[in-house]
Amino acid sequence: MSPTPVEFQRMVVPPQGGGMEITMEQAKLDRINEFARRVKAGETLTEEELAERAALRTEYIREFRASMTGILDNTVIIRPDGTREQVKDKKS
Repeated sequence: MSPTPVEFQRMVVPPQGGGMEITMEQAKLDRINEFARRVKAGETLTEEELAERAALRTEYIREFRASMTGILDNTVIIRPDGTREQVKDKKS
């Protein structure tokens, strides 16, 4: 006997701790954090490290924005009367 099909509503739930889920590889995130710790400790980064840090930050911001856009694209406002309204792009 096959299970009865159930309709699921897409729901985006942030990871525990309230952070957003970012698809960037953990090794890259660890590298960004390593640079931050070193700078905070007073170390000077080399030109190569500064360039790598800038590239990693740019990639992180790009992925963060894509993730946020995905969340907002799937966000629905449920009014007190039960009507559902898709969140619209503010630029529209």
